[in-house]
Amino acid sequence: MLQKLESNRKRILLHLLMLTFVYFAYQLSFRQTIAAIRLHRELNDQQQSDAFSPGAISQLRKKAAFYAMVSKGYVVKKGDEDNRIWQAVSGMAVANNVLIGFNVAPLAAQNDTTELVAGINIKHYVLKGKYPNLVSFLDTLSRSKGNGRLSAVTLSIESVDRSQRINDYLQLKIALSSKY
Repeated sequence: MLQKLESNRKRILLHLLMLTFVYFAYQLSFRQTIAAIRLHRELNDQQQSDAFSPGAISQLRKKAAFYAMVSKGYVVKKGDEDNRIWQAVSGMAVANNVLIGFNVAPLAAQNDTTELVAGINIKHYVLKGKYPNLVSFLDTLSRSKGNGRLSAVTLSIESVDRSQRINDYLQLKIALSSKY
């Protein structure tokens, strides 16, 4: 059929097919891309003009209130903080059927002394127990107020022998950070 057409008509038919292809390509792909680019530019322009709107200020106030609430969690009640924190943590451990130990030996010197300058105190505790009891203890400790915040948690298995791992207790090392 194409062989019977003249070369002039073949060119016209080829141009019509190319024009149809470009039209379908625009409708199916390029139109959405161009619309997305326009929307992106409009949103960027709108965001730059609304940078100091009252909504942005209220959002900053909410953010500042959140950070203030988080920083208050590090403050420990005044008094004999060491004994009070030890009593609170050991009481939670006993309530959750977990064995607790307190490492009184000073830890190796820390490289970062900003914690000491800022008045941040870190207490380390070693707990032993079954996994559900340890998780329950961590949940209770994280919900308690006035004891500081968990700054480090390490869970490990003491025994190397696989046959003893089933009945053996897990060891949990925690560090509580508090600010006096």
